[in-house]
Amino acid sequence: TMLQREDCRQAAITVTNYLLDHCVTAHGVIHHPNAPKEPVYLKDHAQLTSALITTYQHTGDHKYLNEAETIAKKTITLFSTKKGFISFKGKSIGLLKTPYKDVTDNALIALALLDLSALTGNAPYHTLAKQALEQAEPTAKTLGIQAAMYALAASILDKGISIVTLIGTPGSHDLETLRWHALRASKPGLLVETIDSSDHKRLTDKGYAPSALPSAYICAHKKCVGPITDGEELLRKIGMGH
Repeated sequence: TMLQREDCRQAAITVTNYLLDHCVTAHGVIHHPNAPKEPVYLKDHAQLTSALITTYQHTGDHKYLNEAETIAKKTITLFSTKKGFISFKGKSIGLLKTPYKDVTDNALIALALLDLSALTGNAPYHTLAKQALEQAEPTAKTLGIQAAMYALAASILDKGISIVTLIGTPGSHDLETLRWHALRASKPGLLVETIDSSDHKRLTDKGYAPSALPSAYICAHKKCVGPITDGEELLRKIGMGH
């Protein structure tokens, strides 16, 4: 998006689809292709969950958001404890003798869960993200620059997430133009969701009125600005924090 190269976007989608086809079980467990199914790693699950959320934002295809949630649910089952997430599970490899709670791994899963909570409305994801960051905080304070991922996740937890909601016909030129401008604004804590204008139930559930033209709303802290139908205006308002 930043380079305005559609070939890069398509390559990213292709890689995401390959990972879904070859590296994820039907139950949402991630493994390396043609490799033993154990051990499994928190970092793999967190990063693919985030990649799927990103792919959903770029395409508006809800199958990617659904796959992200499937993996997240399995991640919680496999790795969560009463105090954060362990980093791997299964047979030990090399010096990994016992499960441990890596700060960066917990930050990565916290980021994914914060995004999922905002996009799905599932509050328990937010609670788990907060717990992961709270247990990692004492160690993170000793790591300096190595705690950068933790700092990013903690900042988003503190400031909250803004969502740009795009409403229109998926794949239409006008809607995709709005999407392109929204994604150009790329900044921490900003997500892009898509609602098909023919999905009246979802529009009603979300509190949006049907519109004849593709439109966008910017929502943060339970306040929304919109409808916005011009891409440049959308980009300006995102930049202004509205």
